[in-house]
Amino acid sequence: MPLIPPTVFSELWRQRDFDTLFPVVSTVDEQPGHPVLLHHSVFEAVLNAPSHSRMRSLLMAGPHRFISVGTDAIHQDIDTPERYQQLQLA
Repeated sequence: MPLIPPTVFSELWRQRDFDTLFPVVSTVDEQPGHPVLLHHSVFEAVLNAPSHSRMRSLLMAGPHRFISVGTDAIHQDIDTPERYQQLQLA
């Protein structure tokens, strides 16, 4: 998540009280990105879920909100050495 501006983290933290928070570029598209801020109420469900469970499904089943953060950096995946090299060349 090296491209995510500090404002994204600040906004998620500011609204952290009751729900799991998914950052979105805008509340119109609701295509969640990263980072996701988990609310403590989902911990038990996640820990007790079957190993084949999908994390997104588990989190969406509980209380959650989409928080508009205004940047598409939340959708940038840099999880391979090749992608990291591409980023460095850009």
